[in-house]
Amino acid sequence: MQQRSAGAPVLDLRGKVALLVGGGGQGIGGHTSAALARAGAAVAIADQSDEALAAARALLPGDARVEFIRADVTREEDVHRLVDEALAKFGRLDILVNIAGGTRGESWGPMLGKNSEQWDVTQMLNLKYCYLAGKRIARHLIDAGRPGAMVNIASMSAYSAPNHASYGAAKAGLIALTRSMALEWAPHGIRVNALSPGAIDTPRTRARTSDELMRQYNAILPFGRKGRPEEIAMAVLFLVSDMASYVSGHNLLVDGACTIKFSGMGPGGQQ
Repeated sequence: MQQRSAGAPVLDLRGKVALLVGGGGQGIGGHTSAALARAGAAVAIADQSDEALAAARALLPGDARVEFIRADVTREEDVHRLVDEALAKFGRLDILVNIAGGTRGESWGPMLGKNSEQWDVTQMLNLKYCYLAGKRIARHLIDAGRPGAMVNIASMSAYSAPNHASYGAAKAGLIALTRSMALEWAPHGIRVNALSPGAIDTPRTRARTSDELMRQYNAILPFGRKGRPEEIAMAVLFLVSDMASYVSGHNLLVDGACTIKFSGMGPGGQQ
């Protein structure tokens, strides 16, 4: 980001415009959108459903400068369009946060039972759109001669992914892509980092987990609970702010020590 004068607040994002791809809902996306808006950034929020966008609106401060864009990141033309619409609305982009991800259909299970179509959808949903959006915004920043910051939401599944190989491979690829982007675009003042959440208590995960299973799950977690979406949002806010002005090419684990406790799930785990 640009140099600050002595004593200037490092979490002041006024004058910046952030694009959050998958920034809707009441989970990580919605809370991250709200955190950046509270720090003063104008926000363009892209998500695939009107319901997710409406849920994000409910979390935003009343004075937020915001644009909502409906888009499906498994469609390449939608990825290009959402960047173009954000630029048309605000005239500039300074921050990109790629939050959309996950799986669709029957992607979980042994590899031998999965087809290549399922693999392709998962790669697009978790990896390729980040490549497409990142390149398009990097080109905008370089042409404008401005620095910028990007965060790609990966996962601790990048380190070990039993029975969800396509998802784990996509998230591992996203960390590698982040490192390549960081190195190639550093001369232009563009910082690119990844963030790997652990188990996070979102409305979507809560809806498919019984109270008893949640108690059992929490009992084995180091902190005795899942993480909260706002804890991921605060970590994103750090990475895009001047507090992280010399941080690039890094994958920040925000996992409550899960990858330390569970073998094989982190860079220091036993495979």
